[in-house]
Amino acid sequence: MTLRADGCVVTPGFIDLHSHADFAIEDHPAADSALYQGVTTLLTGNCGFSPFPAPDRTVARRAAGFLDRAGVSWDWTDFDGYARAVQATGPAINIAGQAGHSALRAAAVGLEDRPATPAELDRMRSLLAEAAEQGAHGFSTGLIYAPGAYGDAAEVTALATVAAEHGLLYSTHMRNESGRLLEAVAEALETARRSGVRLEISHLKAMGPANHGLVRDALRMIKEARAGGVDVTADVYPYTASSTTLTSRLPGWAMDGGTPRLLERLADPADRKRIVAEVRERMGRDVDPAGVVIAALPPGPFSGDVAEVLAHPLVSVASDGWTLRPTGEDRPHPRSFGTFVRVLGGYVRKRGLLDLAEAVRKMTSLPASRMGMTDRGVLRPGAVADVAVFDPAAVAEEATFGEPYRLATGVRHVLVGGEAALRAGASTGARNGVVPRAR
Repeated sequence: MTLRADGCVVTPGFIDLHSHADFAIEDHPAADSALYQGVTTLLTGNCGFSPFPAPDRTVARRAAGFLDRAGVSWDWTDFDGYARAVQATGPAINIAGQAGHSALRAAAVGLEDRPATPAELDRMRSLLAEAAEQGAHGFSTGLIYAPGAYGDAAEVTALATVAAEHGLLYSTHMRNESGRLLEAVAEALETARRSGVRLEISHLKAMGPANHGLVRDALRMIKEARAGGVDVTADVYPYTASSTTLTSRLPGWAMDGGTPRLLERLADPADRKRIVAEVRERMGRDVDPAGVVIAALPPGPFSGDVAEVLAHPLVSVASDGWTLRPTGEDRPHPRSFGTFVRVLGGYVRKRGLLDLAEAVRKMTSLPASRMGMTDRGVLRPGAVADVAVFDPAAVAEEATFGEPYRLATGVRHVLVGGEAALRAGASTGARNGVVPRAR
C-alpha cells in the first residue's frame, strides 16, 4: 500500500482520552466523527458512566441516564461481554474501556442516596477487580452525577485502591467545577495520595463567571502534587461551552432513586418549589444563565481559561464527545466532530498557542502513557500501525454549535492497525479497530 503524504505531517493516530462513545459505537461502528479528525483510539467509560457491569439491565440503563440511547444492545453483564459485542460490530477505530463508578454503585447499591454498606462496598470492589482482570484500562467517577455523587471520599478511595492494585487509570469528573473547584481538586489529589492510583482529572475547567481564573490555582495544585509524588495529569476540550444533562444542575436529593423519582418530585408542588429555589440559588454563581443556550455561546473570559489549561504540559487534548454518526436531527456539542482539528487549526496554526510537536504529543504519546499503553501513540518499529496523516496548512474544524454535523477537513489518511480507514480524505469502509485489553 502506498499513500501520498507530500506537504503533510505523519503522526501516530490520535488518542481521545475522554469519550462517551461506548454508548454509540454499536449504533455507528464506522465512527466517522472521530476518524475524520485522525482519532484512532477512544478511551470510554468516563464520568462514572459505563455500560458495564450490568447484572441487572434495567438498573444499569437507569444509571447510564442520558447516555443510554437507541442502538445499545445491553447484551452483556460484564466488560468481557461488552468487548465481544463491540468487536462483533467491526469498529473502524479502537475502543478502550473503563469501569464507571455509577455503574458499579448501581449494580451493588442501586440508585438510592445513601452510603454503601460494607458488603455493598466489597461488591463494588469485586466488580471493579473483575473488570480489570478482563482488560479494562481504568476506573472513573462522575461526582456531580447520580448515583455516583452519593459516594463519599472514603468510598471512592477504596475503589481507587483496587484500581491502583490492578494498574488502572483513575479518571475523575470531580465533585465540583465552579466555586468549589479547588476543594474538588484537593479531594481528587488526596484520593490519589491515599490509594497510589494514577490520576487523570477530566476536562479541567472553572464554570461560572465568578470562578474564571481558578484553573490557574488548580494547575498549580496539580504541579505541586506531582512534585510530591502523585502521578496526576489532566485533560481539556478546546471549547468555552460544555454539554451535559440538565439534571446535573439539580440538587442531589432530587435525583435520589433516579429519574422516575425525580419526575414524581417535580409533580409535587412543594418539592418542585424547593428544587426551583435551589437551582435559582446556583444561577449567576455556578451557572451563567446568559450562557445556557442551545446553539451558540458568546465569547467571554472563559476562553482564557481554556487556553491556559490547554497550554499546560501536563494536559492532554480530549473531546468529552459521544456522537459518532455524521448526520442527525439533534444538536450535539461540536466537540465530537472538531476537538482535535480545532487544536491543530485554531490553537496551533492560527493562534500559535502551541507548536505543532507539542500539540501532537498532547494527542498521542501523553494520553497513551496515561492509559499505560506502550504500543500506541508512538511511531516506532513494533508499535501498532495506528497513523494519522494531515495537512497542517488546511486541517480545520467545520462543526459549529448551529451545525454540529459537519466532518473535519484536512486529515488526508488514517491507518488503523496498518489498514487504511481514511484515504485521500474519504472513508474506505475498513473496519480494523479492536477493543484493546490492558495488560
